[in-house]
Amino acid sequence: MLCCFRIPAVASIGLLLVACSFARAADYEMVVSGPLLSAFSDSSTFDGTNHGTLPPILDLAALDGGSFTATFRFSTVTPLTGDFALYDLPAPAGMTSFDLRNSSGAVVHHGSDPFEANAIVQDNVGSPPFVVDQVLLGSSVSAISGSAWPVPIYSASGDVFSVSDVSFSATLNGDNYISDLSIPTSAATYLAFPDRVFDVVLEFGDGDYINRVGPYQLVDTMVQYQIAGVTVTPVPESGLIWGLLPAVSLLARRTSRQ
Repeated sequence: MLCCFRIPAVASIGLLLVACSFARAADYEMVVSGPLLSAFSDSSTFDGTNHGTLPPILDLAALDGGSFTATFRFSTVTPLTGDFALYDLPAPAGMTSFDLRNSSGAVVHHGSDPFEANAIVQDNVGSPPFVVDQVLLGSSVSAISGSAWPVPIYSASGDVFSVSDVSFSATLNGDNYISDLSIPTSAATYLAFPDRVFDVVLEFGDGDYINRVGPYQLVDTMVQYQIAGVTVTPVPESGLIWGLLPAVSLLARRTSRQ
C-alpha cells in the first residue's frame, strides 16, 4: 500500500530515502483448507529376537472424516530460467501453522515452528503425454501437539523427519497453469490446478532401521488432505512503516523549535 502525506519538500526527500533503505522482497501468506483424503501409517521393530510394530505418530482414528487449515508464508523470488527451480526460502518462511481437525471440527493436532522452507516450481516438465506444471511449498515443522513419537532405545535421540507441504499440480493436455518459474501470488492461479493437496509426512528411525539387521525401530505416518480453499494475501511490510516514523518525528521536532 502506498501512503501519501502533505509534507514540505525537504522532509519528503528524507522520507523517501528512509523508505528505500527498507526495500526487500515481498512476503505473502497462503491459507489453505479442505477435507481429509487419506491417512496411513507403517512401522516395524526388532529387538534382536522379536519383531513388532509401533502405533501411528498421529491419532489417525480421531482424524477420520475431518478437515484441516494451514498457513504457509513465502517470499517472492527472482525466477530462474528453464523448466525446473528449487528455491530455499529464508526465515520466517515456512508452514507457520496447521490444524488437523476431527469430524466435529475440534483440533486434534496443531503444527508450528517451521524451518528449512523451500519451494519447487516446474513449468512444462517432461514429455508427452506426461508434461507437468507444479508448485510445491514445504518446510520442516518442529512442533506438533498431540503427536506420539517413540522413545529412542538404540540411539541418543533417533532420527526424526517432520515435513508439511502444499502441492498444486497438473498433467498438461494443451493447457498451461504457469508461465515461468516464479512463485505465484494469486489464489486464482493455485485454485486453477486440478490436483491440490496438503501433506504431513512424519518418520522416526532408531538403531539399524536402514539395514534392518540389528535392533531398530521405524515408524512412518502420513496424512493427505484435499485443498478446497485458497487465499493469498501480502504481509504488511512493518519495516517500511517504522522507517517512516523517525523522519516524521524529526520534522515535528524541527517545526516546534521554529
